[in-house]
Amino acid sequence: MSRARSNFFATIEEMLALAGDSLLVDVLPSRDSHNNRARILRSGLVVSAFSHLESYIFDRFTEILQRLPTSQVRYNSFKDTLKILLCVSAVRGLARKVGFMDDADALNFVEQELPSLTGFAGSPPIYSSLGAVPRGTNMTEKDIQSLLKAFGVQQVWPKISNICSQLGASRISIKSDFGNLYDARNLCAHDSTSNIPTADLQTHLQTALLVGMAFDLAMSHAVYSYIRCAHAARAERAAKGMNFRVRFLDEMPSGAYREHQGQRTLRTYPSLEDALRSPTRPLLGFVVRDERRLHKALA
Repeated sequence: MSRARSNFFATIEEMLALAGDSLLVDVLPSRDSHNNRARILRSGLVVSAFSHLESYIFDRFTEILQRLPTSQVRYNSFKDTLKILLCVSAVRGLARKVGFMDDADALNFVEQELPSLTGFAGSPPIYSSLGAVPRGTNMTEKDIQSLLKAFGVQQVWPKISNICSQLGASRISIKSDFGNLYDARNLCAHDSTSNIPTADLQTHLQTALLVGMAFDLAMSHAVYSYIRCAHAARAERAAKGMNFRVRFLDEMPSGAYREHQGQRTLRTYPSLEDALRSPTRPLLGFVVRDERRLHKALA
């Protein structure tokens, strides 16, 4: 079980529940002191949600990348874009991380990370995930795009949008929604008078959930493409195609879970734990939804 998945989706689920709490909802009259407290709490939740999404993308990329050394395709066969991510961007990521540490912490961190930075030619190789460290203060849509593009994925945000549609959560522009979350995060972090309405807060939390899910599925598929294929060109074509179908686990009123793909029920499990232990569990994991068909997690 992925620790990154468990932590992120459990936290976002709690945030979504909290967003509808009376503590965060404005009341009448508008000058009531409760509304100022609710405004502060909503702003804090936006900043926290974005931070958790950033951490999830980095942590999940780290987990997924640990499987790449099992590929028959070796570093020397990778295209330059992937080599740059695993080597040049990783060195820059190390430098950015160290820049925020004191000397003692920096020494420990560098000693811990150096083997992965120099292990790309080993047998088996070791690949560093530090290339996923944001180029600026916070992760942008270009940072997310560059991670997937390195593996050969083209038109990254349209592909992420297509995955969201597969999840049953079509957005006019998930890229714009992420940009709105990014802007709201910066506003809340730097403007003490910012006021995020409850409906916008819920939209931002759903955006964080969907971007996290779609990135996870896209990156997992891309890396598995390199694991399945014996040649770099074939691996890149498979990653670029993004040809996969998600399978859902829907919670039922009885507490059981129904596995289905499209409208077709595949099997029913007495509990979520039984489903996750199933030998037929898909490689990319299940999309778990509650009784209302609202997305909860990837598992």
